Amino acid sequence: MARTLHDPGWWELNQPGMTQESATLVDYEDRAARITDWSPLLVPGLLQTLDYARSFMLDDGISPDEVESRLTARLRRKHRLTRGDVEYVALLGESALIGNDVIHSDQLSALADAANQPNITIRIVPTHNMPRLGRVEAFMVLDVPPATVVHVEMARSGAFLDDDAYVAPYLRRLTRLSEVALSETLSMRRILDNRDRMEV
Repeated sequence: MARTLHDPGWWELNQPGMTQESATLVDYEDRAARITDWSPLLVPGLLQTLDYARSFMLDDGISPDEVESRLTARLRRKHRLTRGDVEYVALLGESALIGNDVIHSDQLSALADAANQPNITIRIVPTHNMPRLGRVEAFMVLDVPPATVVHVEMARSGAFLDDDAYVAPYLRRLTRLSEVALSETLSMRRILDNRDRMEV
């Protein structure tokens, strides 16, 4: 996997753990100039540590063998953020910071590290400020010139929207969430405070 991490189009090679939907998402991510994630309850996939992702997949009843193949694909997806040609913005609900174990503490440390990357912005939306529509579902907005595509997450699948009439409501939600999200500095402080409380 490490030898082919930089290979273009690796998701087209019938990789284990890659459904057609996953391959489509990776293709959009690979071509996007900007990716914006909204996740009210969990850390978004592109920022998840492998242990964090594994724990949720196993809790969801996915077989251990399938989990490991999915994690391989996830690791390759995460590598997209190390390239300088994409701007990544993550808006997280404050609930995503809550946990009480080493896995979650390590995940918050990884969030803080990611926020130090020049092309990554992480902002927290406090629970008391969260718009009602923001609580509905996680989604990702991908600016893939000349189009904008929205990926809406469901339990074990997702949907892609590219028609302006369907994309527009999600863009309005992002605008509203951005208005009430903490600044990058305050978000970093909130992440570290939550991590430090777990370590006490």
